[in-house]
Amino acid sequence: MKTKFPAQRILSIRVLLHSLPAISLTFFFLMAGCSRQATQPPAPARPTLTQLVPDTVHVGDTGTIILRGANFSPRSSIGTPPGLYLRNIHVDSPTQITADYTIASNSFLGFLNVTVTTPGGTSLPTRFTIYPAGWQPGQRVGSALPTPPGPASATPPAPDNSLPPYESFDVGIHAAAVPTPGGPETDNYLDVSFTDDKGHPVAVGDSYHSDMDNVDNDPDNSSDPGPTVTSYSFGVQSPAAGAYALHIKSSRNGSFDLEMDTTCTAPACSYHQILAVLQTIPTYPGSSFELRFICRRDPFSLDLDSGGLQPLHGAFSFAQPLSPEVTLPAEQKALAVVIYYDPVMDPASFQATLDGTDSTSLFHVRTGELELVSIPLGPGQHNLTIRANTKSGLPSEQQFHVQH
Repeated sequence: MKTKFPAQRILSIRVLLHSLPAISLTFFFLMAGCSRQATQPPAPARPTLTQLVPDTVHVGDTGTIILRGANFSPRSSIGTPPGLYLRNIHVDSPTQITADYTIASNSFLGFLNVTVTTPGGTSLPTRFTIYPAGWQPGQRVGSALPTPPGPASATPPAPDNSLPPYESFDVGIHAAAVPTPGGPETDNYLDVSFTDDKGHPVAVGDSYHSDMDNVDNDPDNSSDPGPTVTSYSFGVQSPAAGAYALHIKSSRNGSFDLEMDTTCTAPACSYHQILAVLQTIPTYPGSSFELRFICRRDPFSLDLDSGGLQPLHGAFSFAQPLSPEVTLPAEQKALAVVIYYDPVMDPASFQATLDGTDSTSLFHVRTGELELVSIPLGPGQHNLTIRANTKSGLPSEQQFHVQH
């Protein structure tokens, strides 16, 4: 049934429209269009990815991974590095995604990136670390890993002397982001150099530590040699015999992670060997870290030789600090000591004292390994003394004088 309007109401509407000037009608219809546009929904917000659980896995692992963040949507997709396979992806809420994962046997190793993409854009990457199968925390230098599983063979293949084995020395470095008061995170820039014993740069190439070549020049350190980076990886193929030095200088209060390893894929020597894994090495503006190596005739006898300080008889050496005189900024609550326990050391003889008090329990001596030790310090002057004997009984001693 049609609705009837009183004739006088229809007449009054006609009179009103007729009496309006043309510009008023134009304005009326323009405003109507603007009103329709204002009611359109806003563009979706860009997603953020803040946490992965777990964020550290091993080759061959399977399980469930949880991604936490914000602005996830049912149309979310996950960007993963090669070797990380996801299935049964489920967006639980705008702040959480779950999925089943598998790490392939030939996966890239090291520090990798994961992102989330929605109609609102792609999140900033969050780090995901894949370690070789069998590696455990605390397993650092000289920790040979088993050969990846393959077809069984009763007789090992004879070495092919006509072709050199594919050998490489690889380094992966990742600087942790630094929070700033009342603002977003900033980058902990690192100046990295790899040289021979004469200080000449060594030619380097790609490393299997995928997705870490993030060169980002910081104007504060633009005059320093070597790349200025937030994360970095490089490899040296078939390194020649000789001495090498890895030097890392920081521009911020923060930390970085370091992984060093060697790889040989020839049938006669197929294995992967971790030389060192150090996590959360503390830094402050201008702090330095240095490791020296000696490569023997066989590249896989690449040995840690000495850091910035080496006792006369070589029972141990240091990659940090690089000087016996240390000035620790007030905001640093602990002294970071990176010590290498030489294989010639007698572990039972090791002793550390801080201001005359026995502090040996802070150290976990494993000969042939590298360790990061954090020593809490209060304000003032401190003396740290480290002593040990070689197996032949020769004493070694190093003192650090710390002004905090």
